[in-house]
Amino acid sequence: MNDKYLHYEIEDFISDDGFVDYVTQGENTAQWETWLKAHPDAADRVAEAKKLISGIRFQEENFAKKEAVWQRIDQSTKAQQLDTKRSKYWIWGAMAAAACIALLLLARPGTTSDDSWQIHHNQETLAQNISLPDASYADLSTGSTLEYDRDSWEHERRIKLSGEARFEVEKGAPFIVSTDNGRVEVLGTNFTVNSEADGFTVHVYRGKVKVTVGSHSEILTAGMSYAKNAPMPSYAEAGSSAVRFYQFEDQTLGDIIPSIEREYDVTIEAEATLREIRYTGFFESGDLETALKKVCWPLNLQYQIDSNKVYLSTDQ
Repeated sequence: MNDKYLHYEIEDFISDDGFVDYVTQGENTAQWETWLKAHPDAADRVAEAKKLISGIRFQEENFAKKEAVWQRIDQSTKAQQLDTKRSKYWIWGAMAAAACIALLLLARPGTTSDDSWQIHHNQETLAQNISLPDASYADLSTGSTLEYDRDSWEHERRIKLSGEARFEVEKGAPFIVSTDNGRVEVLGTNFTVNSEADGFTVHVYRGKVKVTVGSHSEILTAGMSYAKNAPMPSYAEAGSSAVRFYQFEDQTLGDIIPSIEREYDVTIEAEATLREIRYTGFFESGDLETALKKVCWPLNLQYQIDSNKVYLSTDQ
């Protein structure tokens, strides 16, 4: 890497072809990462320059290449051609124009221009650490988006997530992570949520969370995972001997059966009328027969275990 970068200010980085190629197209990523490790004093300047360029790209897909970035800035300032040798004053003016463009894009239908609404989109190759208003934080995975309302945070900590993030949560108001596939309510502190397409997985490292998918809810404690339409996640902490606790409130037996089947690797046979019976209660991991007793006894149901199959019937 050229030693000239040691003396670069933010405006110098954003006008450097090599740097713009690195940010917009991922060229020479390994070299830049090595250089940054060797010159940590430049990290803040590089980060600010990357935010400017990446921010414009996030707001509009046409900014995906550096030519489009500079073309958009030129159009906003009615410039005919960008000369990267221009004075620093002009470049800072272009940066201001780019900020105006971002504000205009935020005002488009389907988005919000409310200053309190925070949107983070990670386009980096590594997870991005997001500091939340109450000292909680999220490690946002590549290609993922996280949104929250800063003004309502003190009373209700609600996050909208697309993709994957790992959360470290401080005690306080209810903390809820909503995705298109399910919702996670924090009853503990450290967990991961991954919601992509129809797949949805949750893993708890420490504490306890409540996972809700449709009308079905489960309580996960440290070492436990939940997966829907996706392979069960494998983490270093997986395989914990911690007791898994499943809690249900006024839910149909049809909603509860999949949890039993997944926990004990069995298939449960039950008539459609039985699957409509509603249940409030819980069962724990460990012993299949004990779990069946806790579910069937309050409902006046009988069960029969035959190898890896369970048959449910009325207690008559």
